[in-house]
Amino acid sequence: MRISVKQLILMQHLILAATSSAQVKESGPVGPRGGESGYAQSLFQLGLKYAKGDGVPKSNDEAVKLFKNAASLGDPDGQFMIGCYYYDGKLLPRDLSEAVKWTERSAKQGHANAQRQLGAFYMQGVGVQRNASVASAWFAKSAEQGNTDAEYLLGCNLSLGEGAVQNRAEAVNLFRRAAEKGHADAQFRLASHLFAGEGVEENWDEGQKWARKAAEQGVADAQVVLAAICGENGNYVEALKWFLVAEQSGNVAAVSEARSGVDQVVEEASKKEIVEGARMAINWIIENQKEPPVEK
Repeated sequence: MRISVKQLILMQHLILAATSSAQVKESGPVGPRGGESGYAQSLFQLGLKYAKGDGVPKSNDEAVKLFKNAASLGDPDGQFMIGCYYYDGKLLPRDLSEAVKWTERSAKQGHANAQRQLGAFYMQGVGVQRNASVASAWFAKSAEQGNTDAEYLLGCNLSLGEGAVQNRAEAVNLFRRAAEKGHADAQFRLASHLFAGEGVEENWDEGQKWARKAAEQGVADAQVVLAAICGENGNYVEALKWFLVAEQSGNVAAVSEARSGVDQVVEEASKKEIVEGARMAINWIIENQKEPPVEK
């Protein structure tokens, strides 16, 4: 194929580096961490039951009231939940200052999800002045507790040297930890470093392994890179499959690369290979369609 895989991967690696500060996931409410006891935690647990309709009539109003009471009494799960609600703006009026306040109170008590989310607020400048150094510090606290998103986000900052001294070797370690737990973006970041030989010895075989795992989870950039590698190796069926899948991703940069890749594959592949590649792409897209949320 005319496409240069190494050039494509280098470009993807540079794009990843340039956009790392934007790769902060929004968080939603989660269940309890476990281990807490006492009245405040019992209020939180009861709030969960009302939120889910578990043994009691489902009532968001009652759940919010119980979460607020738990938070006011110092329960870190309740504080984190209320912070999420103020940020989300669905069950409470959206108030970013309140979201930061309650998330910070929970984070200071050691709540790993709150620490990660507080880092995200500082990374994006949501409700606070943007401060990558403070963000990295909170990501680090959360990552120490094994929070997968925090491992990924801290890895991004260390890879780029944003809010922390650049340390690509440690970034690779963090990406690997998160990747091994199934974090799709971390899997592609790890693949990117393995392809580029940054922070780790260059290893294309391992890089392809992680790129494939990320592609299977729907990471469009990984799909494009994997397609380019397959095409360069003469596997036009697999190349066309992943280019066509990436073309439907909605990722602007990936779609552009994918369209160019499709044109090149079609020029060089046989009709049989084109039909098979298209069939595999359609099957993948159908099997991985996300069901729309059901209103209750």
